[in-house]
Amino acid sequence: MPRLCFFLATLCPTTALAAETTSMTSALLRTLWALLVVTGLILALYGLAKRRLRFGPTGGSAIKIIEIRALQPKASLALVEVRGREYLLGVSG
Repeated sequence: MPRLCFFLATLCPTTALAAETTSMTSALLRTLWALLVVTGLILALYGLAKRRLRFGPTGGSAIKIIEIRALQPKASLALVEVRGREYLLGVSG
């Protein structure tokens, strides 16, 4: 029974507001600080994932796209170089 009373008291927002009054400035600063922390965590995780999973262009790429020409709205030709040899590819939907 005491646990239930404690649980209900912690869920009631009016009790928390009566116990602690905060100004708009302090709430804004806490929100900005939390936003900076979350943004930093996202950037750190992106950097780790990029390093581990090799996102983006790599230095020793064996495939190079030389040129792409559109023929129709959903069809095009691509001139691609793979390890010194050139290939003409048809690309469509």
